[in-house]
Amino acid sequence: MILYEHRTSMGLHRTHRLDCPPHLHRHIELIYVVEGTSKVQIDQTEYIVSAGQFAITFPLQIHGYSDSNNLDSFLVLCDPDEFNDLSETFATGRPINPIIDLNDPLMIELFKKAIAEYHGDSKYKNEFIKGCIQVILSKVLEQIETADHEPTDMNIVEKILEYCDNEYMNPISLDTLSKKVGASKYYISRIFSAKIKMSFNDYINTLRVNASKRFLKHTKDSIEIISAEVGFSTVRSYNREFKRLVGISPSQYRKNKSK
Repeated sequence: MILYEHRTSMGLHRTHRLDCPPHLHRHIELIYVVEGTSKVQIDQTEYIVSAGQFAITFPLQIHGYSDSNNLDSFLVLCDPDEFNDLSETFATGRPINPIIDLNDPLMIELFKKAIAEYHGDSKYKNEFIKGCIQVILSKVLEQIETADHEPTDMNIVEKILEYCDNEYMNPISLDTLSKKVGASKYYISRIFSAKIKMSFNDYINTLRVNASKRFLKHTKDSIEIISAEVGFSTVRSYNREFKRLVGISPSQYRKNKSK
């Protein structure tokens, strides 16, 4: 399942654990490993990021993290529109290899200074942080090759995924989605196949199955009520999709979680 994150603000953290399922957003995401290792998945390819390495994710690339081992790392999330000189690179390219060796003490110092400002109350802290991140991004981009990538209208992608997240429990189709976001059914289908790596129907059913897990685990509602509550038209279709995605029936899932 690919999760969409609606982000509006910068994120800047020092973390010892990276554990996040596949997701995408319109921000640049950058991690730098000081010590240890972490597994990173970017666009269905897995990498191990080790000490002295960066992993960079461009806007609307699917990515996730797992299996952190003795990790000490910095994590940055930032809006590409904040960096005018670099924004075209992020809009029209994709890294051929998103893992960069850059064991430079300056990087650690810039991260430390940016984080100190991030948690402070300086009048000009946003400008200072932006300057630090721009230096870091410039150094990283100098080290990577990019391949041409057809630009995607990020506003349309946001509208599509937000609408799905808000309306999956109701009857929903490509026709209704097309009218709601003002894009053709063909274009929407292309976004799902190219970005989400699954069809529109599979995405909606996955949202519904994931929502039903919470009901199965935390309520005593019947399977019939739950299937209708999350948007399935019949119990039969709910049971079929649940077993296809989870590997067991809803009843067995509930039984396992009650142990």
